Amino acid sequence: MRNLCVLWLICQVAVLPAIAASPRPGGDIFVALDGNDAWSGKLSSPNSERTDGPFATLQRAQQEVRKLKGEEPSRRRPISVLIRGGVHFLKGPLAFTAEDSGTPDAPIIYSAYPGEKPVISGGVRLTGWKLDANKPARARLLIPEVKRGEWSFCQLFVNGQRRYRPRLPKDGYYFIEGEVPPSEKAAGKGFDRFRFKA
Repeated sequence: MRNLCVLWLICQVAVLPAIAASPRPGGDIFVALDGNDAWSGKLSSPNSERTDGPFATLQRAQQEVRKLKGEEPSRRRPISVLIRGGVHFLKGPLAFTAEDSGTPDAPIIYSAYPGEKPVISGGVRLTGWKLDANKPARARLLIPEVKRGEWSFCQLFVNGQRRYRPRLPKDGYYFIEGEVPPSEKAAGKGFDRFRFKA
């Protein structure tokens, strides 16, 4: 089961905030929400023809950093990756290894694009919300992957604010009073239900 509450970062890479705004910041590689991993990653925004521009993902930028290291083993200046503003959702853990490390003469620096605030998120944007007609203040969330047990989530944010999931009972706990014969679905696999005492 995929755990979406964890973002693994194993690194020897500097991750720094942007220090000052600049109209044309210097950088070797750019990542932006409107980017494309098939592009060169050398432009801070897409060109007018939309044939080149920044990368779309940090993973693609990481690959390009490794490529630059291989092409310039005696490099004596930093490799700079500038990340444009917005929420960058990761599809899996972003793991840095020794292969991603810089040197004293050529450190590898991942930083925010000057004047912008990128957010790197291990979460997933949830869609498919439908208002419950009986309880207008609530919403019904339809996520097929969760229903099939492919993944689950433990934290929920709405417009940047944490929302707590409902629980039953609202106060205290249910206590197991006895077992109930397993359902047909769980036959031969053990018990999948119980009787509780309020």
